[in-house]
Amino acid sequence: MAYASGLQTHIDTVLRFLTCGQNIEELRLADVLFVFGGIRSEVAEQAAMVWNRGLARHILVSGKLCHPLPPPFLTEADFYADIMIRNGIPDRYILREREATNTAENVLFGLKMLRESQVFISSIIAVTRPPLMRRALATLRHHASDDVHITGLRYDERDWHNPEGTPPSRIAGEVDRLIAYGEKGDIARVEIPTAVLQACEHLRGSAAP
Repeated sequence: MAYASGLQTHIDTVLRFLTCGQNIEELRLADVLFVFGGIRSEVAEQAAMVWNRGLARHILVSGKLCHPLPPPFLTEADFYADIMIRNGIPDRYILREREATNTAENVLFGLKMLRESQVFISSIIAVTRPPLMRRALATLRHHASDDVHITGLRYDERDWHNPEGTPPSRIAGEVDRLIAYGEKGDIARVEIPTAVLQACEHLRGSAAP
């Protein structure tokens, strides 16, 4: 099953905008690898790849329990930490923030833990699901000091927008969040290109699931 070609074009337009950051080959050494919690194991695996290339001095993973997790894990932070350890990261380097239930709390609670742990922060590499990266970076830039250099790891997650998975309206909804949260002052304002806004209108009006 696949989307009609016209609808797929609009999906691709929005996803290209949302999926920002740098490829792993373009990243430079950062003080902190900031991993946003979730249930997709590839996020933790990608974080481990960054670490194993020597591109971060410290790791923080943030997330409470917002989705069902495989036993015995009770928090997203512990679930991802376990995956990272199995992919070669020593446990002692991983800070676990276990209370955050949304992106804003990930950032607020995570930065607080880093400060309390006396981790010097002049640069951050964010790792999250690719279509959520634009919002993750805008949240970090809003709450971190102005002199902190912030980027994100860009990689492909090919099944995020398959017809059996994420509906087109959900993809457009991620752009809506950028606008609404920016207006509320919860994240740094993000300029949305006209082409992306127009593509979102088509996605909202589509008959696809």
